[in-house]
Amino acid sequence: KVKIFSIDTDGRLWMAFGNIQSCVDEQTLNEIRQRARENIRSLSSAELYPAVKVSEAFKDEKDIKEFKELIDWIISKITQKVKDSEDTKQI
Repeated sequence: KVKIFSIDTDGRLWMAFGNIQSCVDEQTLNEIRQRARENIRSLSSAELYPAVKVSEAFKDEKDIKEFKELIDWIISKITQKVKDSEDTKQI
């Protein structure tokens, strides 16, 4: 299990790049960071755990839809890297 993001009681969304980095290579992590920064408005510049207020990140349904798509894409990247790693171990 990998935490991808969290939302705290203060209404702040945290992206968990620090957790994700243990599951993917550097190139994939950089791609995830780039897409997250393109899709989540006002995301802070922190390398491992950037944050933004939910009210700033999601202004309308389009923002929420894009976030869901981003999370699905991140899950697919992590799943693929884990699968590739398991396949390599079996060889």
